[in-house]
Amino acid sequence: MILRLSIGKIKPGTWADFERAYKANVRKTKQRGVKGLVGRWLAEDASDPNSGITVSLWTNEASMRAYENSDFFKKEIVPPLQPFFVNQFTTTYSEVKVSEDYRAAKAAPAARATGRAAAAKRPAARGAAAGARR
Repeated sequence: MILRLSIGKIKPGTWADFERAYKANVRKTKQRGVKGLVGRWLAEDASDPNSGITVSLWTNEASMRAYENSDFFKKEIVPPLQPFFVNQFTTTYSEVKVSEDYRAAKAAPAARATGRAAAAKRPAARGAAAGARR
């Protein structure tokens, strides 16, 4: 997995409009079904309302690079955001080495309980099928 992280500044007082434009872009990428894109996030800097971070997670570098080099990215994604930028941003790329999703861990006990309950409802069917195979 590849993490693309951009940190930068936007024109003062434009965060709400920038966020709206970013959300519209997220919808475009979801509708397009960009290959390899796992998810995207936008975060406003807690100490500077004119700074933010965008994060995208990719299954592989080739998919991420193909997206960055695509006409879709260059002509449909970047232009609506460009007017907000003040040319103070950096983008870095990192290979994810460790990943833990605590949301999945919290959901797992419920899923296991549901699985046990469903299994408890099927013993007769299992037994009948097992008897038929003998």
